[in-house]
Amino acid sequence: MNVLHSLLTLILLVFSVYYIYKPLIVIIEKIKTGAPTPINHNAKKQFMTVFRMVFLQEKLRQDPIYGFLHFWFLYGFFVLSIGHIELVLYGLTIFLEDFVIGFFYDG
Repeated sequence: MNVLHSLLTLILLVFSVYYIYKPLIVIIEKIKTGAPTPINHNAKKQFMTVFRMVFLQEKLRQDPIYGFLHFWFLYGFFVLSIGHIELVLYGLTIFLEDFVIGFFYDG
């Protein structure tokens, strides 16, 4: 049953990647048509900017209602994403049951 479960998960994963590949390429090509932006070669400054804007939600916190809601939706999405990745990895383990440890549950 484990092998069948892992095979089904692998087939669904391959199908999902195949299904989303073409739309992602179209989106990437549209993004490439935009105007070039100046690149700052200061990696530390770039990392801090991304950290402040994405993880600390610096601009969105200026609006208390929408910033608060966006903050919770973003981090809720992160938690759900971790759970989904964990389920896919659990589904792909054929012979590694003793090795896999769940993050949030004991299944």
